[in-house]
Amino acid sequence: MGVRQGADPAQSASELRDWANRAYRQHQYADAVALYSQALLLQPEDHTLLSNRSAAYLGQGYPDLALADAQQCVQLAPSWPKASFRLASCLAALGEWSAAAQVAVHALGLAPDSQELAALAQEAQGRVLGGELGSRFQRKTLADDLKGRAGGGVHVLAVGTAPMLLALSAAASLAQ
Repeated sequence: MGVRQGADPAQSASELRDWANRAYRQHQYADAVALYSQALLLQPEDHTLLSNRSAAYLGQGYPDLALADAQQCVQLAPSWPKASFRLASCLAALGEWSAAAQVAVHALGLAPDSQELAALAQEAQGRVLGGELGSRFQRKTLADDLKGRAGGGVHVLAVGTAPMLLALSAAASLAQ
């Protein structure tokens, strides 16, 4: 699996990425990390390599290392939803639920149809709310739960990030 001497760095990085992707799919995370790292030596500004290595670090159980890659990925590609998804996933793995929720909601603004992002945002916001409201969050949407508690006084303005922000605001006012 070595890279040819004198080979084009982009082609070599692409080959390394392919090998790393295969290792990742086979849950050989340490191999995937090593291969992504080699590819990053050839293309250090490649945000997809950083994103993939972040995922491999998470698979290995190293959320701190995954977080560093995810943060760099977001810096390189701030409008790429997957970069924010990786960052939110790392924050969630570290138990930083409030930050994970904020990043996931931001990412939903970039990719409002992403079910994966919506699920992560819901999970993170449910953990932030905690307690009875948090456990209900797992069964139905927070907006639906708050509508029931407030006698229909909570209005969902749009699909995507607005219902979550509105629901959190309503939850705070109900808690007072």
